[in-house]
Amino acid sequence: MIDESKKREKLKFTEIEKLSQPIKLPDRYLLSGEIGFSRYWMDKILKEYANFPLDEKIHALFEHGVQITDYCEGFFRAHEYEPSIVPSKYRVEVLKKQKNYNGAYAIGPYIHYSKSLLNSDELNEEKERLGKTLLVFPSHSIEGTLSSFDYEKFCEEIDKYSSEFDSVRICMYYKDVNLKRFKPYEKKGFEIVSAGHFNDYNFMPRLKSIIEASDMTMSNECGSHLGYCIYLNKPHFLFNSHETTYEKEKNGEHAELMIKHTNKVQESKINNENVKNIREYFSKFETKITNNQYELINYLWGFDEIKTPEELNNIFMEINNNHSQIRYYLSGLIRLKDLLKNGR
Repeated sequence: MIDESKKREKLKFTEIEKLSQPIKLPDRYLLSGEIGFSRYWMDKILKEYANFPLDEKIHALFEHGVQITDYCEGFFRAHEYEPSIVPSKYRVEVLKKQKNYNGAYAIGPYIHYSKSLLNSDELNEEKERLGKTLLVFPSHSIEGTLSSFDYEKFCEEIDKYSSEFDSVRICMYYKDVNLKRFKPYEKKGFEIVSAGHFNDYNFMPRLKSIIEASDMTMSNECGSHLGYCIYLNKPHFLFNSHETTYEKEKNGEHAELMIKHTNKVQESKINNENVKNIREYFSKFETKITNNQYELINYLWGFDEIKTPEELNNIFMEINNNHSQIRYYLSGLIRLKDLLKNGR
């Protein structure tokens, strides 16, 4: 709920267990069918940026994660039902080749549209406290699916570079905080932070501030964070352990479906050219962003596709003028039914 997000607004980023407690999604999303936009409150972020009425639905489906392959099954079959909002022209071209394509709009890295939770004075104060900072994003679990990798080995890799920094921060996803997976990092004396629960409307603003407070970033799996770090001018090192595996969460909601699609996404990365290039270009601990890195991430995250408030408002108006709310609502129900029934 919005009130609960407001309560957490002043929590320190290190109060990870309080930030990671569940927040119920407002009923208005369930009733309207605007599920895709609810993840990380992207509807609120984009509508506020575009000066679009907050109570008016956008009749499109939203790919909240960055897809760097041509995978279009399961939860990424949005294109078959309604127009899609995606980061890059690369993804638009992938969707165009699919059956029942309904149109797609590239808008660039989503974090651009989010405000920072910390103002400039607060950010400067945080940077002064931390000094030169290495920010690390461990591979994380999702609903119904648990990630697993060699935590000790990853900590050893982080340790190799920690002496070059005044602070090392580990940014943990709420799911793994609740599973107490921060313990290995805590033992090393690293500072643990979190952007919070994904139903917290300050998730993206908090994440943006966490990245802005860093000098160098690192992870062991390619995800949205990589593109966000490069966009915010923070160099990134990808530890190519190739050892992250995923298993079904016992008693997790729709766990069977979630693990099936998680594994398919992982399979789509095998021998994929984009993945190969990312692993190659980010395999060295570079303290400056190289041209190859920037060009590749620009291509996949759509830095050149960022819209002005007026342009984004026009996109929303165009979508709503061409696609009725009743069709949008029904398409969302059909899509959910297809997913649960067929597991495609």
